[in-house]
Amino acid sequence: MDFAEMPSAVGAEDAAAYVERLGRLRIWAGRPSLRRLATLSRTTVHGGHVVDQLPRSTLSEVLNGKRLPQLPKMELVEAFVAACLRARNVRPDAIDGVVDRWLAEWWRLEESARSPGVRDRPPTALNGRGPAARPLVGRTEALRGFAAVLDELAVTRTSRCLALVGDPGVGKTRLLDELAAMAARRNATVLRGRVGEFEQELPLAAMVDALDDRLEGRQAWVRNRLGAASLRLLATLFPSLSDAIGDDALAEVDLGASARFRVYRAIRRLLEELSGPSGLVLLLDDVHWADNDSSELLAHLLRRPPRGPVLIAVAYRPVQVSAGLAALVGERLGAGRVVAVRPFTAAESRDFLGPKVGREQHRRLHEASGGVPLYLEALARMGDAAPVASRVETVLEPTGLPRAVTAALELELDGMSPDAALVARAAAIVADEFDVTLVAVAAALDEGAVVAALDELAARDLIRPAGSGGRFRFRHPVVRSVVYHRAAPAWRLSAHGRIAAHLERVGAPVTARAHHVARSGRFGDKAAIATLTEASGVIAENAPASAAHLLCRALELMESRRADTGPRPTLLLRLAELQMSVGRLTDGRDAARSALLALPADDRVRRAQALFVLAMSERLLGRPDEGRHMLLAALRHSGDRQADANVPCQLRLVADELFRGEPKAAQAILRTLPENAPSWDTRLRLDVASIRPMAAFAARRLDDAVRHIDAADRLLAEAVAACERERLPLKSLSWLIWTELFTGRFDGAQRHLDLCLSIARDTGQTLAETVMLAAMTRAYTILGRLPEGAVVAEEATRLADGAGSRQLRVIALAQQSLLTSAAGAHDAALRHAGRAMAEAGDSVEWWAMQARYARATALIHAGLLERGIEAVGSVHGGDRLPVDQASMLACCELAAYAEAERGRRAAALRWAERADRCAHRRFAANAGFVRLAGAHALRDTAPVASALHARDAAEIFAATGLRVESGRARLRAATGHLDAGETARAREELSRAVEVTGACGALGLHAEALRRLAALG
Repeated sequence: MDFAEMPSAVGAEDAAAYVERLGRLRIWAGRPSLRRLATLSRTTVHGGHVVDQLPRSTLSEVLNGKRLPQLPKMELVEAFVAACLRARNVRPDAIDGVVDRWLAEWWRLEESARSPGVRDRPPTALNGRGPAARPLVGRTEALRGFAAVLDELAVTRTSRCLALVGDPGVGKTRLLDELAAMAARRNATVLRGRVGEFEQELPLAAMVDALDDRLEGRQAWVRNRLGAASLRLLATLFPSLSDAIGDDALAEVDLGASARFRVYRAIRRLLEELSGPSGLVLLLDDVHWADNDSSELLAHLLRRPPRGPVLIAVAYRPVQVSAGLAALVGERLGAGRVVAVRPFTAAESRDFLGPKVGREQHRRLHEASGGVPLYLEALARMGDAAPVASRVETVLEPTGLPRAVTAALELELDGMSPDAALVARAAAIVADEFDVTLVAVAAALDEGAVVAALDELAARDLIRPAGSGGRFRFRHPVVRSVVYHRAAPAWRLSAHGRIAAHLERVGAPVTARAHHVARSGRFGDKAAIATLTEASGVIAENAPASAAHLLCRALELMESRRADTGPRPTLLLRLAELQMSVGRLTDGRDAARSALLALPADDRVRRAQALFVLAMSERLLGRPDEGRHMLLAALRHSGDRQADANVPCQLRLVADELFRGEPKAAQAILRTLPENAPSWDTRLRLDVASIRPMAAFAARRLDDAVRHIDAADRLLAEAVAACERERLPLKSLSWLIWTELFTGRFDGAQRHLDLCLSIARDTGQTLAETVMLAAMTRAYTILGRLPEGAVVAEEATRLADGAGSRQLRVIALAQQSLLTSAAGAHDAALRHAGRAMAEAGDSVEWWAMQARYARATALIHAGLLERGIEAVGSVHGGDRLPVDQASMLACCELAAYAEAERGRRAAALRWAERADRCAHRRFAANAGFVRLAGAHALRDTAPVASALHARDAAEIFAATGLRVESGRARLRAATGHLDAGETARAREELSRAVEVTGACGALGLHAEALRRLAALG
């Protein structure tokens, strides 16, 4: 064994330095967990009694510096050093000599502490002391807001959230420092995490950075508080809990089908448990670099905040953060909890630079930096070399920084010794936070040289200590970015390779190695491919976006580009499913197509899976015919079309036929499938049961539709009762929900929407969430919950835009148009409908017809009657157009109203008769539309009868929950009574219309009712 790289206690100046060396020894040993160290240190004495020489709680406190300035006990040092050497597989005969040297240094420090007159030496950079921070300039409002939030946290004992938003270098991290200090003064637990620019693919990086040290040695605590299943899930993410992965006692614990949902919930519960009596403050910096899974986790925590006194504060750049997360922050936090961190004013820049900077130089520096503190400081360091030009933001370097700022940072770096420059580049490669051992590996230097170089970097204030344990960070991520880009690409590759090899030697988890393997793997490197594939499998349930990134990299490294070679087909199929689940439709389609080409013809199960992903992607991307033709061709060549593997493809064809307006064809496919089969799992049974109601409804087999709704509802309730929420096929369940909406079963639809939307959000199923939000928008429109619906509609449209799905965009925009039209926002309704029409193009499928229906509704409600009637004609342009009966009835009633308003009684009567013919009598709400259409047609010839028809319609709508339609019917009844000279009855109907339209947020109708009521006096 070569001990040249092994840390030593020789020369440690005090107890803090000695403990720091112990931490470095553990890193050298491969970061064994506290549990493993305790196991390696146990000895058996007489009688078989086992003595635990390294109690984990005690060891955790020692290594985290909580027992300083006292030295740790000699017995603990002896056991710890020996355990670290055993973890590194050092020969037993060599261990005693190393332990003796550590104990000799212990005795030296112990004697020194006892000697009188011994003075403490000044701490070095390695002892965790950084240069004094500049005094905070400005930010008075932000600090006042921090104090208010912390006061609320203490008083209400309920969670709070903050967001700090600003451009690079503007001072977000410094404000987080101030928030941390304020929280610490109130005895709150403060945890901090950051996402590194070059570690964006690491799953949940910020949360791991914040919590991992806190979980060190607390595996039993996590198990007791959260349960064995949560411990196993968290162990795949947090290195401090990684021993639980191989714990035989946990091997049989059922994690459920959706581990990601359980991970998010486990982290939320973990935050609750960590909060304690004084509260928890969790600070997450540079969230704009976060991976998709981290964004999902933050969204989960915003929607379902931890219970108890937990403050979550995030900082990010507005231009680079995901649009979804930014929108959710604005929606959930409101303006009072989103702190806009802006550049300094000229006066603040003067205070920041201090009195030594002259007026002219200050003006020049302020103009060149734009008041951004980081740039201002960097330019001030240049002295006379600072740029003279005013405002340089438009000239950007590859790092995204102004050229003058990059030049200022380069000037700082140019003055370093060669070793310090090399170590700086190596540190930038390692991670956002780094330690001596890994930097030495990356730089290919001995640790002594690295320590000296780090001291030089710390003296220049390029790096600063990061807590205890001998770890450091660059003073700002921008500094790290400049240093990283200074390194030659080939050198970066080899440095990542050295780190990956070192981590493998010391037995680090595959998830810890994968990041460096992904950046250093060579073409044809089978070991790298295996590592990336294994790591992807470990994190797939918890972090599918990161898992997809690793698989993409593994596929890039494969030596053979032939699709049918080796594991390539399997990886392509897995990649397609992952990309589909996170809404990357184009990438998922391409991977599914490649997988289909790769798979042999007799591999029917996997070919069916690839076909399903491919067909779904093509449909959502607006090319349904391509996917349908592939499904038909594949099923024609299938040996058994009813095999379990082919059932999802069969159901995909059923959905296509329903979208196309071919219910008979859909029914014909469904008749080939049994109601149930012994080999079907819960998901497949629900897939089949959920689409049957819509097929029966579209075919006007109403009794069958109701029977199928009841059967699907029972099956869904059984699955939920059996705790199988994560196995529910949400996109299939949307068919059940829409059928419930069309048949007037609003309570069931709302209950199922709440359930499915909750699961979709918890599990990160973006596509399913979008579908559910569009359906919920329709439900809120029908039920007259318009203010709530407006928020939902906005979110549905935003998600549909992000998914890149033409079909989802049209559905979401159409529902948003219908809702805003009911609310009286006619310009917005027309705008949304116009967008939906443009996206729909010349398609005549159901989703495209929704755009036409929305446009017709918006035009008529806006008073553009002639154009509105023409638009209704495009919806009712042929019997084969796939328009659901609810939309068709509403169109007939609107057209009858428009024709009556234009004085065309015969045309209005024809639309009323058409409504009467097409209405399903079984559903009560339909009778309301028929009666209201008749009231419009009778307006000029029989005003009393018109009023009575409209009053009947209003009562029907009120009884079935259609509040907006009830208000419209009341207005029509008032018109009939006035035309008949019945002023008192008209006043009564208008009063009711004012009440109901005001309650549901139909502002246009409400204003009309008030105006007409006022006119009656």
